[in-house]
Amino acid sequence: MVRERAAGRASLLRSTAPVRVDAAVYARSLEECRQWPLQSVWIEAGPAGLRLETGLGGVCPLYLAHEKGRLTGSWQLMDLREHQAPGRLDEKEVMRLLTGHPRYGHDTLFTSIKRLSERSSAYADAEGLRMVYPDPAEHAQPSELSAGTDGPALVGAFEALVDHIYARRPLTPAQTAAQLSGGKDSTNLAISLALAHPGLITPCALLIGGEAGPQQIARRRMVIDRTGFAPDITVPAAEHPPLAPGSLRRAHPEAVSPLDEPHLEAADALAQALMARGITTVVTGFGGDEVARVRRPDGGPLRTRRRRPGAASGSTTCSAR
Repeated sequence: MVRERAAGRASLLRSTAPVRVDAAVYARSLEECRQWPLQSVWIEAGPAGLRLETGLGGVCPLYLAHEKGRLTGSWQLMDLREHQAPGRLDEKEVMRLLTGHPRYGHDTLFTSIKRLSERSSAYADAEGLRMVYPDPAEHAQPSELSAGTDGPALVGAFEALVDHIYARRPLTPAQTAAQLSGGKDSTNLAISLALAHPGLITPCALLIGGEAGPQQIARRRMVIDRTGFAPDITVPAAEHPPLAPGSLRRAHPEAVSPLDEPHLEAADALAQALMARGITTVVTGFGGDEVARVRRPDGGPLRTRRRRPGAASGSTTCSAR
């Protein structure tokens, strides 16, 4: 199993050798996997083949390809390049990506690759791969507010929920940055984190420029002036255009996932600036709230990925979906 580190809980199962257990002990171990409070993935092997499951969150989905009796998996779509070809493109998924309406499900851009998404199961044997969705969610429709619910109560409930999410993950405030793009999602998360750790959280952002640039700068300055943050870190995106001479993709040519951060070079520059400040964790928000780790692979170029439905970071991560 692989599972996200949780504050105050041991994440690793330590065993010097395989241990034979009875059915009851095995069932309890499996239930522990399913009840883990953060993201997790586990694989069971038996005479009938493999079963792969994932817990809540799904912030780092697993991509799976089955060919000639062999199952291959990776958190990075481009690691499965040998299973990708123009003739294997899924027209519906390509259309959804190009129109900005991707779906977070089992289907990917390629008919030969499936995605193990939140609470889903995958069954693999010599014959093939079968994906199973979880049962429908209980609340498929928006719920109505209880009578008498007012604005302050909603704000209080939101703040309590965000504090609960932060408390479940290990955090070193002085080594933590909050993406403060000027949008509503990231601003709410950044403010909640800064209020919990006054003066210790570093705000950061890619400055978009153009007509919206002054609006972004003004909104960020308003938040920073009224909230206790550490010194700000920003990178103008226009100074790091994609495919410019000396840019990351030109210096280190490799297959680039269509799900990657489009401003990869600018995001990498921001990651470099954050690491120079000693930042190891970046809290981000792009319609979803996750905590991403900043790290540098040994001997490899520093990379920055935008994690979104269908994409996962294999290295440095500065932003998340």
